[in-house]
Amino acid sequence: MSKTVTCPVKAFPGFVIFSDPITISQASQYEAGKFYGEQFAKHGKETAIYAAAVVPGALGCVEKWEIKGFQEGITLNSIPLKPHAARAEFVEWLVAQVEALYADTDVPNE
Repeated sequence: MSKTVTCPVKAFPGFVIFSDPITISQASQYEAGKFYGEQFAKHGKETAIYAAAVVPGALGCVEKWEIKGFQEGITLNSIPLKPHAARAEFVEWLVAQVEALYADTDVPNE
């Protein structure tokens, strides 16, 4: 099953399809990304270093995305650096979506 969510960031219109429910492996990736992100959040959640830390864990829960302005593929490098504020807003939104899936998911054993 999957969950499709429209991206609210005006600079990056489109949608993201998330795994729902997420698996224990995906949860593990997300937990690691969240941990690394917390280490760099003191530099600001709008920084590229924060995004590089937290996004890979969130991407493990993404099945597909069609976002205007993104390169093909679901990787950290698909997300453009600029505009900085829009990128930071997208990262915040992406992480919040995965956090909601993580919180609401009874993680099955693989």
